[in-house]
Amino acid sequence: MYYSILLVIHVISATLLGVYIVLPWQVKQLTSLSEERLAPYLSFLLSFTRTGHYSIIGLLFSGGLMITFFHTIPSMLWVIVSITLLLIIGAWIGILQAKLKKVLKSHDPVEQLQKENRSIFSLSFSAACFIIIAIVIMTNPTILS
Repeated sequence: MYYSILLVIHVISATLLGVYIVLPWQVKQLTSLSEERLAPYLSFLLSFTRTGHYSIIGLLFSGGLMITFFHTIPSMLWVIVSITLLLIIGAWIGILQAKLKKVLKSHDPVEQLQKENRSIFSLSFSAACFIIIAIVIMTNPTILS
């Protein structure tokens, strides 16, 4: 029963994190927004990134408990790579969140966005790539056996 609950938490967290695959396209729209619509959209993206951090916590928590208590460990290499990928994704999302906050809090958000646009897009694109890699590795644990 406990395993089923942990599995549901794990799947919900993975689904929330999987939504980040569309993040580069969401970020790409920032440059086409007017100044009045930029602040609400940035606030939405900040909430979106905060949700990503919560989903990573849920994944680490539920996955760690499943491995610890139910011995569902494919290989030690798989565990190391999975944890490393989740930490990298969390770091990338955190850096992206800091840059979005910097744009939102600046006196001229449009100008600040022009300065940060390339790094914001590359961070969101690389986070999406890391998420795709994590999905492949976590759904195919025999890859690293």
